[in-house]
Amino acid sequence: HWCDNTIELISRLDRDWEEVCSAFGMELNDKIISISSGGDTHNSGRAVTTVILTSGKSIVYKPRSVSLENNFQELLRYFNFEFSSLNLKTMKVVEKDNYGWIEFIEPEQTCDQEQLEKYFLQLGALTAITHPMHGVDFFFENVIASKQGPVLIDLETLFHQSLEIESAKNARENTQLILQDSVLGMGILPQPQCQI
Repeated sequence: HWCDNTIELISRLDRDWEEVCSAFGMELNDKIISISSGGDTHNSGRAVTTVILTSGKSIVYKPRSVSLENNFQELLRYFNFEFSSLNLKTMKVVEKDNYGWIEFIEPEQTCDQEQLEKYFLQLGALTAITHPMHGVDFFFENVIASKQGPVLIDLETLFHQSLEIESAKNARENTQLILQDSVLGMGILPQPQCQI
């Protein structure tokens, strides 16, 4: 599977190279120096892969449809238009048939108070935008802290349906179910602890 999937990735990159270079501001004569897969594998061992180039730039290959990523960036652009002070970071996406290329987001620490305040305002906005879409796992490696603010990079965390659980047996279980279905269930906010 690894050989087949690597050949598939290289063939797709070769076919899409001019479009990818144009979309991500890369030079046509750039060369690959490294390919690094990460995360879970699906569909005969395919995985999200980072392609690192001699120029120092990187792009992300997703071996599945990236229409959700593309549409989510449009949604973020809408919110940026309506609320210009948010200035949410949007990713560049090249959508192909059943796969795509995504902008690599470089993690970067935010240090001063003004940057931190803006970061957490943007994080709150992303939380508010994704909660109605039943977002889950909105934390850890699914969110990158970039220079332009937080970026949700794994959109497979959206549109999750709650599991049907029997009705609560007591007030404590009922409270836990309510909290799980609230914005607290997304994982980005501090979790309340029950005192016994």
